[in-house]
Amino acid sequence: MRRGFLNRAGSYVAAVALFLAGGCDRGEVTGPESPQEPPPPVAVTASEWVGSVDWDQRTVVDVTMVESGAALAYSPNVLSFEAGKPYVLRIINPASNSSKHYFSPEGLESFYQAVATRKIQTAEAEYKAPYFDAVELKIGGSLEIFFVPVLAGSLTTDSRRSGSHEVWSAAEETTIAMFESQSAYGFVPPDINLSRDVGYKLTLDNPSGNSSKHYYTAADFYKTVVLRKADDTQAEIKAPYLKAVELLIEGSTTLFMVPTVDGVYDVLCTIPGHADLGMTGTVTVGEAPPGPVTSSEWVNSVNWNDKTVVDVYMVESGASLAFSPNSFTFEAGKPYVLRINNPEGNASKHYFSPEGLESFYQAVATRKIQTAEAEYKAPYFDAVELKIGGSLEIFFVPVLAGRRGKPARPGGGAGLRPSADH
Repeated sequence: MRRGFLNRAGSYVAAVALFLAGGCDRGEVTGPESPQEPPPPVAVTASEWVGSVDWDQRTVVDVTMVESGAALAYSPNVLSFEAGKPYVLRIINPASNSSKHYFSPEGLESFYQAVATRKIQTAEAEYKAPYFDAVELKIGGSLEIFFVPVLAGSLTTDSRRSGSHEVWSAAEETTIAMFESQSAYGFVPPDINLSRDVGYKLTLDNPSGNSSKHYYTAADFYKTVVLRKADDTQAEIKAPYLKAVELLIEGSTTLFMVPTVDGVYDVLCTIPGHADLGMTGTVTVGEAPPGPVTSSEWVNSVNWNDKTVVDVYMVESGASLAFSPNSFTFEAGKPYVLRINNPEGNASKHYFSPEGLESFYQAVATRKIQTAEAEYKAPYFDAVELKIGGSLEIFFVPVLAGRRGKPARPGGGAGLRPSADH
């Protein structure tokens, strides 16, 4: 197969055909034989291809995803595009379908890399990138791909672009809204701080009360992130990186990304006049702070054979409740078992809800609570209620909850006084 190029003078044009077979990610791109070998091509960038055509002369092609039992077909299932001409490929996954579907044709080293893409547009937003890997159409979703057929290269990928990567199990969520008033525009918040190598779901929102579409353009920043996808109500968009995101009125999109390079990156709306009205900001990327020490780390750091057992009895005196002993001290970083007893001679059940150090239960790393019937494990406990004749044991290590980094375990003690709630 001979491959056609459009050179800077536009002197050579070859047809490019896209054949779509049933299935979410199958298809071919082929070109006809040329009667004679074309002259050597001159490298042309995607932006030059996009800028070389008259978009008012674009051809719009509709493709509908058709479900038939467990199979997927496209209607029409054969499409032909001519190199060097502008097209809009409108892909539709009807509301009557039962599943979302990918549009991932293959051939010519991937259809998406064989075209110069101007943008992908949904009802929510516009997306711009060097090229796209795939689009996923949600049920009832549709999108438009603005492109010029060409032959493009390839880019490497990163495993964090996969939704199964562990970075996404603890992804942080951040929202930026487009703000408008009579005298000012802006991003809210204008400045955000992100941690390097942490997964983020960055939502960009242009509220319905606004009167204009807006860009969130951060070209230098976008090039440094691992982009998993851009997700709106109509579709999922995948690309090596974005160049810009344009939010239509009432539009919203979420960028799933991992920042990889430290720095301070400028953000602005590139619509004329909007930056002058204040629609600017920054994205600062830096080293992630050390994570909190988990309860399991505290619990596993001690020798439970060296645990100290402390007995506490609930003592009724008339209408009041006392504890015996009524105060005790625990040393941070050492293992304890607090055995709480509500004797048979008492007339009521009682809660053990001590206060201090932002609540006793949140100030300790609990290994488990054990009764004669069962063992219970939880991130922390709020309270325990002892029935008449009941007893339980709390296995714990005193810590200070909420601090970041692994603190040096102090030798000093922390006094905790229980209070009754019954």
